[in-house]
Amino acid sequence: MIQNHHLAKSINDASWRRFLHMLFYKAEETGGTILEVDPRGTSQVCICGNKVEKSLAIRVHNCNQCGIEINRDVMSAMIIKERALHVLLEGQELTLGEMFQ
Repeated sequence: MIQNHHLAKSINDASWRRFLHMLFYKAEETGGTILEVDPRGTSQVCICGNKVEKSLAIRVHNCNQCGIEINRDVMSAMIIKERALHVLLEGQELTLGEMFQ
């Protein structure tokens, strides 16, 4: 059904929504916290703040400003972590109800 372009988006959205619902449920059950972080652009910037544009074919992040050389996915994860810490420090946590409104 995912190969049907008319149905694929809603099928994938339903799966993603179900995954998020389970994630929030488990976090609440264990006393954890879920933070919403905008992942856009995380593969195009460095942890030092320098913009490092690259195509999807380039798998290594090389910053000409700070000199770091690291897997681009690891760098993206570091950027997402920094953004999450920023959100956490500003107290903008999401509750289960807010996520599914």
